[in-house]
Amino acid sequence: MDMSMPDAKTVPEGGASILRAFTIDDFPEDPERNFLTSWGEWWGKDVYALSLDKELQNKWCLSKEEIEKEENITA
Repeated sequence: MDMSMPDAKTVPEGGASILRAFTIDDFPEDPERNFLTSWGEWWGKDVYALSLDKELQNKWCLSKEEIEKEENITA
């Protein structure tokens, strides 16, 4: 593990996190706490709200059509 990445997980830890995500059943009562981190923590919407902002998503994420046009891909 590269120690310059303090939040990095080992392969076994990462694998365990992925498996836990598929089998988790201890969801928080607050529906706004719905982001499970790699640490196994539930973060509230106040922490990840910008990731839900549709305007930011539209500004920074190209549509399928834009990607196809830019890469000269035709269906």
